Amino acid sequence: MSGPKVVRIVTREEWIEICARAMRDLDAAIAEWRRAEGDVDAAADADVLARRESIVSLLAEDRFDDVQSAVQVELGRLRQGAERAHARAAERLARRRGAARRAKAGAASVLEALSGMPSAPADLIEELTALSRSAAPDLAATDAALQRGFAVLADASTAQQGMSAAAAAMAAALGERSPNESFADWLDRQPQSGPEARVEAEIGRLEAEFGDAAVAPFIARLDAAIAEVEPTRRRMRLDSLALDVSAACKAARAQADTRQELERLKAELQMQTSIDATEALALISAALAGEGGDAAQALAAGRRATEEAAAVFAAAAQRKAIFDQLRQLGYSVEEGMATALAEQRQVVIQSPVARDYGVEVTEAGQRFQLRTVAFGRPGDARDQARDLEVETAWCGDFQQARAQLAKAGGDIRIDMAKAVGETPLKIVARPSDDSARADAVARPRHRQRDL
Repeated sequence: MSGPKVVRIVTREEWIEICARAMRDLDAAIAEWRRAEGDVDAAADADVLARRESIVSLLAEDRFDDVQSAVQVELGRLRQGAERAHARAAERLARRRGAARRAKAGAASVLEALSGMPSAPADLIEELTALSRSAAPDLAATDAALQRGFAVLADASTAQQGMSAAAAAMAAALGERSPNESFADWLDRQPQSGPEARVEAEIGRLEAEFGDAAVAPFIARLDAAIAEVEPTRRRMRLDSLALDVSAACKAARAQADTRQELERLKAELQMQTSIDATEALALISAALAGEGGDAAQALAAGRRATEEAAAVFAAAAQRKAIFDQLRQLGYSVEEGMATALAEQRQVVIQSPVARDYGVEVTEAGQRFQLRTVAFGRPGDARDQARDLEVETAWCGDFQQARAQLAKAGGDIRIDMAKAVGETPLKIVARPSDDSARADAVARPRHRQRDL
């Protein structure tokens, strides 16, 4: 099938650029995984870097498909690792907050029991009051204060009447802990259940990914809900709070993903020289700075600009590949033909062996049509045998060009092709009216062919 054909060209330069973008995405994912892990295990970090180096080795061997596949696998692994790290951090934070809540509740219960005892030490009352009101009570101090409070209550004749059920249960449980176990460790291994635990788990997820500031609005609501005396209202407030925290976490993730993509697009566009990305960069910078910029508009503009830049880069590389291969085969490729093809979408190149024939290159989108053409006037008599001979010669040139590009790391993929002689040759005007010049261009590139 060596008549007119429509092809797509992939160049080594395109593959390298595609893989370079993939590697930048991989490096960003590694940074995010490290941030999620916090104190990264040295062995795990070394494993990640070793896998990255193995991908770099694939790129050095021009194994471009393997590079992209390996990057996608590693991106999935890193995302899962980051999610696991966030989950572990969320659980730690939730348990810490639960421990603080139980410590405050214990201090408040003992304080309530002691409040009716005139003999209760004033300094103990003052300390338990401070601990019961603290957002994050010191657990060692709480342990000591509770032990003193339990001792005072145990000595009182009305201890069982004065001590609340919660305080009595905590006293009994504390009495069973190991002598070497700290109060913090004891609190940490207590069962996490109930609506409060659910809210704390949601808050822990939000705090693990987005920090203290993100959860601050919900802490006061949690304290108020826990303080609600009426059980039904208390549960309703806690359930509503859990839903709100979950929604806030989803919104924060979406906002973080948007910001991350905006930063990636900005970095990509700042490296581009093939297009004018001024407008897109301005929109992205405004959105990132929070200066009233529309993030959705900035994203759309950034994506369009990067797609345009990639297309411009690819098209330039493809034109260069076509003309480089034809030049090597002896075709009369002249300076400026690539620019002419970009602007006019069509050029005709003189054949190296037949001054009355050439190859027409037409660009349309990401595809190119290549076909043999004859120079002359419409209606002139044609030597059909000669036309067939030249078109067959182009068959060999095309296959040779395809092999040369493959050797250079690219590819010519055929979307459509017609057989030799299936379509009459297109008749076009000679690229130059200077016949002597055309002969001079053709003769030095003359080569023998076995047709």
